[in-house]
Amino acid sequence: MISYSLSHVGSQINSISIVVDGEIHVVKNDHVAFDDILEILGSGNSESRKEELLEKISVKKYVENLSPRISIQDEFVCYDGEPVNEKLSSIILTFLEKKFDISHYTRFLDKLMQNPSKRSVDLVYEFISRYNMPITPEGNFLCLKAVTSEFLDKHSRKINNSPGQVVEYARNKISDDPNHACHEGLHCGWHGYMHSFARENDRIVMVEVNPADVVCIPNDCSMQKMRVCKYKVLKDMGSWESFRGSNIPNKFDSGVHASQIEEDYSESVCPECHELNEDCECCSECGHYDCECEKGEYRCGC
Repeated sequence: MISYSLSHVGSQINSISIVVDGEIHVVKNDHVAFDDILEILGSGNSESRKEELLEKISVKKYVENLSPRISIQDEFVCYDGEPVNEKLSSIILTFLEKKFDISHYTRFLDKLMQNPSKRSVDLVYEFISRYNMPITPEGNFLCLKAVTSEFLDKHSRKINNSPGQVVEYARNKISDDPNHACHEGLHCGWHGYMHSFARENDRIVMVEVNPADVVCIPNDCSMQKMRVCKYKVLKDMGSWESFRGSNIPNKFDSGVHASQIEEDYSESVCPECHELNEDCECCSECGHYDCECEKGEYRCGC
């Protein structure tokens, strides 16, 4: 048997007291499923929806219904019983408290845990939260990439990066060693990385990445880029000249913004290959990254 009463503050419902088979539940209006619970109680057939009602009342059950492998234990989000990244756990719990939809985060976590690299699992959310990179409703995240004016990759100039293209690269050909600054693979990052890599005639595209497809977050470029094995090109963001002055946020823990990044990099980055000077391998004879001089060194230019 289900009985309930509503508590009001003015015209607003403040809480619901519900008795289900003799067990009392008090649901406040900040409960993530408050509106759903109200709908069940007012539907006229709450008795037949008792199990659904109890699952809505239980926040833990609510989360587990979104993904059976995700649970809340001792005020911490767990995956298969193991605690997840502390920042990710905190944002999911905060969203629950504020009645925000958490399904995109649970889908992101489901996909992230399919990544075979422990380092990627540990660092991907740190990376995207540091730079405030958006997570999509499907659980993927958005990155930026510099391409040529013809939407080709800047290394081989053979890979089509036009909007709508799904670009893939064999994962087992990509180094997962973070000390390898440049290596085969598909590279992307956020606003600050564009300032250290894009050139005057380039275009900037937005790409969508499945967290399971992140291979490595290299240590160079202040960890502003990543190597992935697959992405989908979503949108042409315009030329680098117009994009560099845009108001797309580049949020760091320190609050540094794109203009400051550009200034900081101006003296420490090679103008040809756009690597930090300490990592630069451009030819000492002519200064170019794709040099074929006898004394020069070839550089990948990715």
